[in-house]
Amino acid sequence: MSAFPAKVNGQPPVISLSSYDEAEWAKNTAIDLNTDMEYVVVDIVDDSHEVVAKIRKEDNETLDKIFKSAKEQFVQQQK
Repeated sequence: MSAFPAKVNGQPPVISLSSYDEAEWAKNTAIDLNTDMEYVVVDIVDDSHEVVAKIRKEDNETLDKIFKSAKEQFVQQQK
Protein backbone atom coordinates (compact mmCIF):
# COMPACT_ATOMS: atom_id res chain seq x y z
CA MET A 1 0.00 0.00 0.00
CA SER A 2 1.23 3.47 -0.81
CA ALA A 3 1.49 5.98 1.99
CA PHE A 4 -1.07 8.72 2.27
CA PRO A 5 0.12 12.26 1.55
CA ALA A 6 2.10 13.94 4.29
CA LYS A 7 0.31 16.35 6.60
CA VAL A 8 1.13 20.05 6.36
CA ASN A 9 1.55 21.78 9.71
CA GLY A 10 -0.30 18.87 11.29
CA GLN A 11 -3.26 19.20 8.91
CA PRO A 12 -4.34 17.05 5.96
CA PRO A 13 -3.04 18.50 2.69
CA VAL A 14 -5.37 20.07 0.13
CA ILE A 15 -5.25 18.19 -3.17
CA SER A 16 -7.00 18.38 -6.53
CA LEU A 17 -9.61 15.86 -7.58
CA SER A 18 -7.41 14.80 -10.48
CA SER A 19 -4.49 14.16 -8.10
CA TYR A 20 -6.81 12.05 -5.97
CA ASP A 21 -8.01 10.09 -9.00
CA GLU A 22 -4.42 9.26 -9.95
CA ALA A 23 -3.18 8.42 -6.45
CA GLU A 24 -2.25 4.81 -5.81
CA TRP A 25 -3.56 5.11 -2.24
CA ALA A 26 -7.02 6.31 -3.37
CA LYS A 27 -8.36 2.74 -3.45
CA ASN A 28 -8.05 2.70 0.34
CA THR A 29 -10.16 5.83 0.80
CA ALA A 30 -13.54 7.43 0.18
CA ILE A 31 -14.59 11.01 -0.41
CA ASP A 32 -17.06 12.43 2.08
CA LEU A 33 -18.59 15.79 2.91
CA ASN A 34 -17.68 16.94 6.41
CA THR A 35 -19.70 19.14 8.76
CA ASP A 36 -17.88 22.23 7.44
CA MET A 37 -19.21 21.38 3.95
CA GLU A 38 -15.73 20.49 2.72
CA TYR A 39 -15.00 17.41 0.65
CA VAL A 40 -12.49 15.27 2.50
CA VAL A 41 -10.65 12.04 1.73
CA VAL A 42 -11.14 9.45 4.48
CA ASP A 43 -9.10 6.32 5.19
CA ILE A 44 -11.57 3.41 4.99
CA VAL A 45 -9.09 0.60 5.66
CA ASP A 46 -8.69 1.09 9.38
CA ASP A 47 -11.55 1.91 11.70
CA SER A 48 -10.32 5.42 12.49
CA HIS A 49 -11.77 6.94 9.29
CA GLU A 50 -9.03 9.51 9.55
CA VAL A 51 -9.16 12.45 7.14
CA VAL A 52 -6.01 12.04 5.06
CA ALA A 53 -6.59 14.92 2.62
CA LYS A 54 -9.02 17.66 1.69
CA ILE A 55 -10.20 18.25 -1.87
CA ARG A 56 -9.60 21.78 -3.11
CA LYS A 57 -12.68 24.00 -3.29
CA GLU A 58 -12.31 24.46 -7.05
CA ASP A 59 -13.43 20.83 -7.44
CA ASN A 60 -16.60 21.18 -5.34
CA GLU A 61 -18.87 21.71 -8.34
CA THR A 62 -17.68 18.49 -9.98
CA LEU A 63 -18.11 16.53 -6.76
CA ASP A 64 -21.54 18.10 -6.15
CA LYS A 65 -22.65 16.82 -9.57
CA ILE A 66 -21.23 13.33 -8.92
CA PHE A 67 -22.93 13.03 -5.53
CA LYS A 68 -26.24 14.42 -6.85
CA SER A 69 -26.21 11.93 -9.72
CA ALA A 70 -25.41 9.06 -7.36
CA LYS A 71 -28.29 10.02 -5.06
CA GLU A 72 -30.69 10.23 -8.01
CA GLN A 73 -29.57 6.80 -9.25
CA PHE A 74 -30.06 5.34 -5.78
CA VAL A 75 -33.61 6.73 -5.59
CA GLN A 76 -34.42 5.29 -9.02
CA GLN A 77 -33.11 1.87 -8.03
CA GLN A 78 -35.30 1.86 -4.93
CA LYS A 79 -38.51 2.19 -6.98
